[in-house]
Amino acid sequence: MKFQHLLDPDPPRPTDETRHAVVSRAGRLRRQRKFARAVSAIACSLAVVLTLVLLLQPSSSPSRLFKLGPPYRISVTLSAKTFPLSTYPDAPIYPPPVLVGASDDWSGCPALLGVVASVRPQAQLVARLLDQLGRDKLSALKASDPSYWPIILEGNWARFQDVSPGRLLIMSAAQSGYVSLLGRCSPATVRDTWVAKTCPGPSLKPASETCSRDPALAGQVFLIDRHGHWLVDFTYP
Repeated sequence: MKFQHLLDPDPPRPTDETRHAVVSRAGRLRRQRKFARAVSAIACSLAVVLTLVLLLQPSSSPSRLFKLGPPYRISVTLSAKTFPLSTYPDAPIYPPPVLVGASDDWSGCPALLGVVASVRPQAQLVARLLDQLGRDKLSALKASDPSYWPIILEGNWARFQDVSPGRLLIMSAAQSGYVSLLGRCSPATVRDTWVAKTCPGPSLKPASETCSRDPALAGQVFLIDRHGHWLVDFTYP
């Protein structure tokens, strides 16, 4: 009959050639899976190694942490590229300010570590320092002593724009009339501080005359020299 072969109790069996083909195919599949696992393992290992290299290599822009204690209790993180350790070591150039007396309301006293009573700073140097102070916040931090940093971080620091060296009057603190103010820190602070007055201008008249005529328009900048780095430690007003 037409469908008799479906009822045949003894259907044809696979030949040796067919069995060999099946076994060969199974072997190929096993080898392919094994190769895929090996490739995956190598890829994972390379990814781990690459991750470790990226994590362990020095950052292109690492940061440096400056901690200011009482009365501030703040930490300042600055770019190590802008504040390199070779030029701006933590303690020698930027030591934390000192707290004088029992009151926490006076915080403008610079640490005298490394401060020297040097000769009068040149007007050109002071003008460049004031120009740096008047730029962005990071430049202002770089140009100032940590005793002035809290004011800068609040965004309330004095900015002097285009101060000509000829409009500056530079005198010792003892000659400036601020002895009582600086004396609240220490007599040594008075001795080691210089004061630069920014006199109104431009004017054909000398700076001393315009400062005497319009004292309310004159700015006062307090300067110290720490290890050869001139820094602004206070401004008024």
